[in-house]
Amino acid sequence: MKGPQAVCILLFFSSTPLEAAEEAEKRSDDPSPLQITVDNLAQQVAANKAEITSLKADLAKARTHIAFHAEFSHDPVTFGPSAPLLLDRVVTNIGNGYDAHTGNFLAPVSGSYLFAVHFMGNLNTNTYLFLMVDNTLQDQTYSDGDGQHWDHVSATTVIHLRAGQRVWLRSDSRGTKQYRGGHYTTFSGFLIVADP
Repeated sequence: MKGPQAVCILLFFSSTPLEAAEEAEKRSDDPSPLQITVDNLAQQVAANKAEITSLKADLAKARTHIAFHAEFSHDPVTFGPSAPLLLDRVVTNIGNGYDAHTGNFLAPVSGSYLFAVHFMGNLNTNTYLFLMVDNTLQDQTYSDGDGQHWDHVSATTVIHLRAGQRVWLRSDSRGTKQYRGGHYTTFSGFLIVADP
């Protein structure tokens, strides 16, 4: 007795040479899913690197320390009308923004700054002192010496500056004036926060 015989038929489909060439060309134009994933990851890495660079720059600005304090080395000090006050004894100059030769503070970075001015005029005169930003009056203070009492006055202001802007003190425009030196007349400032 003969058992059932299994017949296995294998079918092979072959394409013509023209069809094979068209299929190969089609596959070379379509990137594989793996290549698409690699390309996407490369773009994400580039974006992450750019963001890290930006964050490092922001962190460096946040760590920027700028502060100065200056006073006159002589007492008294005389200035003509509308002259820049050159406070030549530099006590503190973190960030090197203050120049004792010009009396100018140049903002090293853009941001918000606090400035404080304290001064005492002559015993027998009334005297103005002006805080200038570039050539624009920002603030002023007034000492009124009455011949019997010294008048020690101050002004404090918060200013937003662009990098490179100049802050300086200008003397009274009403003729030659004397200012007390040493710790009686001081000019100070510091960066509160740098711009992002």
